[in-house]
Formats: sequence, structure tokens, C-alpha cells
Amino acid sequence: MSGDVPRAYNPTEITPFYRAFISFLSKKDLVKEIERRKKLQDTEQLFDPNGPLAEYIRKACFVACCYNLMTVPFRAAFELPVTWWWYVLDVLMDIPPIMRIVQCFMSPYEEEGRRDVVRNRITIVEKYLKGEFPWDFVSQLPIYYGTGDVRWRVLRFVQWRKLEYYQRDWERKSKIHPMTRRMLRVVFLWLMPIIHIVACLWFLVSSSDSSPTPVTPLPFDYIAAYAGTNVCGSKDADSLRQPVLRGGWGM
Repeated sequence: MSGDVPRAYNPTEITPFYRAFISFLSKKDLVKEIERRKKLQDTEQLFDPNGPLAEYIRKACFVACCYNLMTVPFRAAFELPVTWWWYVLDVLMDIPPIMRIVQCFMSPYEEEGRRDVVRNRITIVEKYLKGEFPWDFVSQLPIYYGTGDVRWRVLRFVQWRKLEYYQRDWERKSKIHPMTRRMLRVVFLWLMPIIHIVACLWFLVSSSDSSPTPVTPLPFDYIAAYAGTNVCGSKDADSLRQPVLRGGWGM
């Protein structure tokens, strides 16, 4: 029998079509690998909102918020002088909220109604600027440090709206009944601060009269006194040792 014998079909043979198909898949896999590496790089540059550092920041913000709710009305009602240790405590309690602002600019989030996690830095920044950033910025305005008037620290009360969010780590780890947790949350996070603030305001209003009240000079006034002048322009440094009347430069 003459002539070429037809070859049997070999399924492992690479045909031109199969070679083109493999090349197409390789390019697709390469694109997927590039996207995966890009997402991994973006993730490394972002802040883990559920990590241990984020938990410590939330707990520190909770302590700072409680500090402002308790001390600011008390200091304003009793007109306590601003001493150096009050300044140190105020600065320490203002650090955690600032760290929280920095964290929000780098924290991924889940879209509402979807399970997709947004990791795009530009999208995260835009969402935070349009959402919580104005409130956080107003609450951390440093007017108090320039004026020395503790009443300006009332701006820190804006953080009160996030108090329940800050304490969620303790609540999640507690073994208390959910109904008991709700009652404790209402009592300690809302009822007690409101009673404390109202009591301090009542004392402030009831103790106010028309007579001028001595006000302690600010810390930078003592520095000016050592330099030979005060903020009034007087050359007499001993004038700062006299009580300052409310309504003058000491307000």
C-alpha cells in the first residue's frame, strides 16, 4: 500500500490556535498580576482600621473625650487658673484626636450596601474631606492655646458624637448582657455628662454678679513682665501682681 499514512490525532500537540490562546491568557494573567501587585502596594501604604494601633488610638480618643467633658465645664464654672500642669494635660489629650485625623486619611473603608473595600488613596481622602473632616478640624482648633481661655475648649465637645464609636473595643470584648451594655452606655456616655455640664452651668449662672471678678493673668503675661513690660504696654512689671478685673485685657 503506497502513499502517506494519515497521522493519528495527538491531543498534546500545540496548534497555532492553541498557541495564540495560551499567549492571550498569559497576557491576561500578566495584567492581573500587575493589578494585584498594585493593590498590594496600596494596601501596604494604607492604615489598617482594625489593627492594634488603630485600637489604641480609639481608646486614647475615648479617654481624651471624657477628659474634656469632665474638666472643661468644671474649670469654666469655678474659674480655675490655667497652670502649667493644666497645659501639659491639655496638650496630651489633644494628641490622640490629631492622630485619629491622620489615620482617617489613610484608612480603607467598605462602601455602603456593598462588600467592596475601597483602597484608592484619592477616593479615601475625598470621602473624608466631604464627611467627617470639617467636624474633626473644628474640634481641634488651637484657639485655647492662644487666648488661655478654657471656654474655647468647648470646641472639643464635637468629639462627643463619636464617643460610642471610640468605646466599641471595650464593649466588644466585654461579656456583659447586650441590654445591660445599652443601659450602661446611656448612663455613662450621655446622662452623666449632661448632668455634669448642666450642674456646672447652673453654678456659673448663679454665682455671676455685676461686680468685677479678679482673673489670673495668662502664662505669657508673666514672661512679658520679666521682659520689663506687659500686654497693656506698661513698663511696671509689678502691675501684673495685682488682680486683673474681668472685662480688661485679662479676659
